[in-house]
Amino acid sequence: MAHELVEKKLAACVSIENEIKSCYRWKQKLEYEPEISLRIKTIDSRIEDIKEYFDNYHPYECPQLIITTAKIPESEYQEWFLDQVK
Repeated sequence: MAHELVEKKLAACVSIENEIKSCYRWKQKLEYEPEISLRIKTIDSRIEDIKEYFDNYHPYECPQLIITTAKIPESEYQEWFLDQVK
């Protein structure tokens, strides 16, 4: 997923975090499963496209997608970042 999100220019970068263990209730059953967390770095105008991508390709029936916003100051990094998601 990380590769495709960057390749399709939906994200400038995807950070893949170490495997984590999650405990949650799903369909009335307590689950304890390994998961991998992705930090998807993108712009507001790509969020709906990422949601659609998750709906179509994520293996979970109900994947977690949490959106936080950050302001990137004008810099070479900002230029590079914006160029990656155009």
